[in-house]
Amino acid sequence: MKLHKNIEIPESEPFQNDKFHREEFINNLMSVLSTYDSGLVLSIDSSWGTGKTTFIKMWEAYLKNNVNFKPIYFNAWGNDDSLDPLVPLISLMSDELKNENGVKFKDRQLYKIGAKIIKKGIPFVLKIASQGLLDVPEISLDSDTEKVLEDYTSKIGETIFEDYKQKSNFKKQFKDALIEYQETINKKVIIFIDELDRCRPLYAIETLERIKHFFDLDNFIFILAMDKTQLAHSVGTIYGNGMDSVGYLRRFIDLEFTLPEPDLNSYIDYLIAQYNMIFDNIEYFWGFLKELAVELNMSLRDIDKLFINLNILIPIIEMFNDKETNFNKVYKMIISSIYVYLVVLKIKIPDDYYKIVYRKYDINDIENLKGNVLSYEMKFRFKNMNNNSIKNIFAQSIIKFLRMNLFELSNIDVYRKEMSENRKMYSISAGEGSYEDLEINLTQIWNEYKQCPIIKNIMFTNNIKI
Repeated sequence: MKLHKNIEIPESEPFQNDKFHREEFINNLMSVLSTYDSGLVLSIDSSWGTGKTTFIKMWEAYLKNNVNFKPIYFNAWGNDDSLDPLVPLISLMSDELKNENGVKFKDRQLYKIGAKIIKKGIPFVLKIASQGLLDVPEISLDSDTEKVLEDYTSKIGETIFEDYKQKSNFKKQFKDALIEYQETINKKVIIFIDELDRCRPLYAIETLERIKHFFDLDNFIFILAMDKTQLAHSVGTIYGNGMDSVGYLRRFIDLEFTLPEPDLNSYIDYLIAQYNMIFDNIEYFWGFLKELAVELNMSLRDIDKLFINLNILIPIIEMFNDKETNFNKVYKMIISSIYVYLVVLKIKIPDDYYKIVYRKYDINDIENLKGNVLSYEMKFRFKNMNNNSIKNIFAQSIIKFLRMNLFELSNIDVYRKEMSENRKMYSISAGEGSYEDLEINLTQIWNEYKQCPIIKNIMFTNNIKI
């Protein structure tokens, strides 16, 4: 069974599942691209896990339906074990050309010239060593050292200039082959470079250098999907942290755009439908989840991981599978808030999550554990209840749950002592107003063995390997 559900992108209808209104953004970008006949490098900047791959996959599918463009998708991270970025790029272009009807192009030419370029790209120092031009052990101290060094210097100089001329010639031949490629298909070539920020730093830089030196041609457009901050950090590891890495990246990019922030609520609704999560008494759960996802600035990748856990967790929660019981409103909110709190912590703040489930905290930590998730700005919106009442229930539920979780309640003596001294402390209500009679004591959550099924259920998801 596949736990993760990618957004489906039908080639015939690429925006069928466009939950973030990317179509409008792509249409605007296409208006920009239509004004360029010269070569262009355009970057789409967005942080890790915010949907860059889905975005450019939609864009690629959209372009496949446009007779004026030839889209090619290149996963840089998936190919950074190759000797040179040109190797998989040339292979991709050749494969894509075979999908074009009625075109004839000698793709072997690209391979042959590309191979020569790659061979010339071997570091010159290693090349010299392999050819024995600097066979230092053979230099005798008794010889005319100055004359020997002059001979070696002359040989090195000749090799350097010859190497430069050959590389320049190969570059021209390669560009000519690319021009023939583009003229053969008679389309603008759009090459999407994905996952560049996840590559080995040197490979990421080599990819940018190859684009700059070999693909600066009319009707060739590169779209770089990347986290610029992360990529700049990678550049810094090669050239030193004192370097202006962002400025260095600008040398390769003509236009920069930022991917608009996704609507998390829409994405959560989409995943609820995709996973077919139709359960009972769950309306408060989804409301709390959406608010916390926004509050903690969860990425789309975080939400994906969250739903992998929920797909296992929700079916084993008794309340969500009980069609018969007429649960108290406050009780439903308490159960929902605690489950949401824990499962969101597991994804977003795992250190806090493990402190709680393994009871590695004390009374003095409770306020911080609650405050790391719940802020005063949060706004819960449910019918017939005001925001303050809901926020009060959520906060009380978390604080009192965290306190009660600390006690070894399976020990009957501990349980009796705690209930005798602090029973009222565990009462939770909606507060002032028409719902003040809806009061629940948190002890109802613990079963007859004084064990908490919430902790037991949530820990079952620890077995999931993502």
